[in-house]
Amino acid sequence: MGGEGLFRIGEVARLYGVSVSTLRHYERLNLLRPEYTDPETGYRYYSVNQFEPLDTIRYLRQLGLPLPEIASFINNRSLPEIQRMLELQLGEVRERQRELASVERQILNRLEQLAASPVPLGTVAEGPLAARSMAVLERSIYPEDAASLELAIRELVSAGEGPGVFLGKIGLGISAESLAARRFRPCDFLFAVLESGEAHSGRVLDFPAAEGLSIRFAGGHELAAPAWERLFERMDTLGLAPGGPALEITMIDYGLTNDTSEFLTEIQLPVKRR
Repeated sequence: MGGEGLFRIGEVARLYGVSVSTLRHYERLNLLRPEYTDPETGYRYYSVNQFEPLDTIRYLRQLGLPLPEIASFINNRSLPEIQRMLELQLGEVRERQRELASVERQILNRLEQLAASPVPLGTVAEGPLAARSMAVLERSIYPEDAASLELAIRELVSAGEGPGVFLGKIGLGISAESLAARRFRPCDFLFAVLESGEAHSGRVLDFPAAEGLSIRFAGGHELAAPAWERLFERMDTLGLAPGGPALEITMIDYGLTNDTSEFLTEIQLPVKRR
């Protein structure tokens, strides 16, 4: 203790679990002034008069309020002011909760996708395709052109709003017109699957649920040709025609593993009777 009823800055820092530099920063912001500063040595001393403001600062920091807002309150304390600040912070907390809930849904969906019952690779499966909402970037894309593909992905992702988790959600699309001509390259659009409540400032399309054919194959989009041939062959055998745009979905790639032998892509092709 620096004197009767006075505490050195280091003692106060230890009492409150903060650094000396933090207390000096509070002083520069006019948040907390020492009780006494020795004019000869520059040593700062605090009294119990500073403990209550320090408690308030710590409480408001735990609520996430920025220091300038706290300084405004400390220097203009009143019930209406603290009520205003807390209401603003409550709104921000609720917004963060919504964002985290969206991230949680994305993570759960990704885990579910990775844990799904494996379908033998190269086998064409018949069944329902789920409805989806997607952010779409219409552009002719050759997956083999890695640089152009990555630039397109960045353009699509940057238009998203909020903390998107895009692993396993991005893929390439082929239009119904291209499919009718049995053409799957170049791809006609890039897409990112949007979770419930996830916003995007670009073009968003809703893909309805549909009956379809799907196939999974080892590797990335550049190895899709044999899988497409199997899909077209099965479609012809069943007397079906493309019922809408097809999706090449990146299931596993460099975002999840460095082992290229673990890469996995799925093609989903909605179909209809001819």
